[in-house]
Amino acid sequence: MDDQRPTPGLITVFSAGEPVYQLTTFDRGAIELGRDPTSTLPLSDPGVSRHHARVELSGDNVLESAQEPTPPTLLDRIQRVVGNTWSNTQAPTATHRRNYEIASRQLSEFLPKLKAAADELRKLEEDAEAAGAPWTPGRIPVWKP
Repeated sequence: MDDQRPTPGLITVFSAGEPVYQLTTFDRGAIELGRDPTSTLPLSDPGVSRHHARVELSGDNVLESAQEPTPPTLLDRIQRVVGNTWSNTQAPTATHRRNYEIASRQLSEFLPKLKAAADELRKLEEDAEAAGAPWTPGRIPVWKP
């Protein structure tokens, strides 16, 4: 059950102080926001870059709360593999092996995105520090006595 169905949804974003609404189908796995007209939600706000944000969806809390079947997330698969084999002396089952294969593939696809986001955040912190921005929680300051 690795395939996901398109999920209808409503995106609400505040741009220039005003709400912007967009009905969409989350079948591409991500929502892109920005001034680029090809974005899932194009925004005309001059304070927004052409490719301002990308949100990837994983899981569906609404469906899960109604006890409807949903595809397992990467975290679900990792927890199943680890949790079901941690205190067990039996060999992994075919299901454990399949969950591991899928989680391994998904993690391989996700890690470059995570590394790119961490690099982008590091660059943003360096730019903020160079511009003399005040310290913000979570940002490690450069101390110059």
